[in-house]
Amino acid sequence: MRFNSAHYRGQIIKRAVVETNDPRQTEVPLILKAYVTREVQLEPMQLRWQALPAGQVSQTRLRLTNHADQPLQLLALTSTSPAVRLQAQDGRDQLAPGETLDLLVQVEAGPTEGLLHAQLAVEVAGVQQRCLRVPLHARVVLPEPEPEEVPGPMAEAATSVLVPPATTAAPQEDQAAEASSL
Repeated sequence: MRFNSAHYRGQIIKRAVVETNDPRQTEVPLILKAYVTREVQLEPMQLRWQALPAGQVSQTRLRLTNHADQPLQLLALTSTSPAVRLQAQDGRDQLAPGETLDLLVQVEAGPTEGLLHAQLAVEVAGVQQRCLRVPLHARVVLPEPEPEEVPGPMAEAATSVLVPPATTAAPQEDQAAEASSL
């Protein structure tokens, strides 16, 4: 029996049934309990931009934490998109046990609207070699056009609102005054 803990974290309980040749009890329940910790953690688990302005550079950070009891070596930082760069913020490539390293993610949006997808990969060696992956999704949008300024005398009219003067008499009073003058 094998138990692969690669995609689990925290308290895990797995149940299995062992078949025996004992005529009194042909099946015996087997319960495996484990607490799975991540030796290497990368957060957040995904990056998403809802509205990334076209032609601009945006950046954020990933946090790489070594929960193992031995040093961790950073082997490679890669992206599947040339528009996305990933680098260690302070240039280090070693993490001591319990240490955290910030990774800088820079996204350069193209000049047109559309979707940008990339897979970021952080390859480390320590207890065993691993490649941690983070999906990146962005929606590139064109910036809102600036309102055009109207030159000359129309400039004031374009920015002003004309409010008619208020009347002092109610409409019914005006009608009564007109009727009495006839």
